[in-house]
Amino acid sequence: MEEHSLSRSDITELSCNGMSLDRFAAKYRNSENHEPIRVFAFTEATNSAETTLCIAAATSNDEYLRLKNELFKNNRTADVASIVCNRLPLQTFARRYGNSDFKI
Repeated sequence: MEEHSLSRSDITELSCNGMSLDRFAAKYRNSENHEPIRVFAFTEATNSAETTLCIAAATSNDEYLRLKNELFKNNRTADVASIVCNRLPLQTFARRYGNSDFKI
């Protein structure tokens, strides 16, 4: 932990693919799949509804739907399918960075 400058409270707040670190580790610890597990960390470089939605789409379908309804409910013309995340269409971004089941 010290080599990564993380405190115990930081560790308890970490999540991987929408799961606590302990739950994530338990899920994949006994996996027969011997491929390396890719873990991504996201940082909101811009404070926008679109950025928040991109991160949610990559991490959790439930969080994506909640935020889509919360952030875009008053903007009926908002077409979330046209949102671009790091130069990738929203769906491509979400699937590439951890949410293989993502659907707009």
